[in-house]
Amino acid sequence: AEPEAVGHARFALDYLEGHLPAGVVMPAEMKRTGAWVLACENRELDPWVVSDTGDHGLWQISRRWQEGRVLKMGYAWEQIYDPHVNTAVAIAIFNEQGLGPWSCRRAIP
Repeated sequence: AEPEAVGHARFALDYLEGHLPAGVVMPAEMKRTGAWVLACENRELDPWVVSDTGDHGLWQISRRWQEGRVLKMGYAWEQIYDPHVNTAVAIAIFNEQGLGPWSCRRAIP
């Protein structure tokens, strides 16, 4: 059985998948594994959280490494706290790098 936090994260992903910005599609592999990553990276699913390592929002996006991507996608950095924008950025990262940027990828059974 999945831990409760993973179940909550899966519910959040299901919602977010239906409310992504136009043209953004969550890859099936990200949907399958993403709940485990979210439950580990951001246990409270807090879209406003900033880690001590400078990672922001729901998917804990690194400002240091990803601010340029956020801007190229047409968003202001401040929009990273919108769960839909944060998820769209996470999808773009996943499409290029898989789960590599998330240290919690090791939490996936």
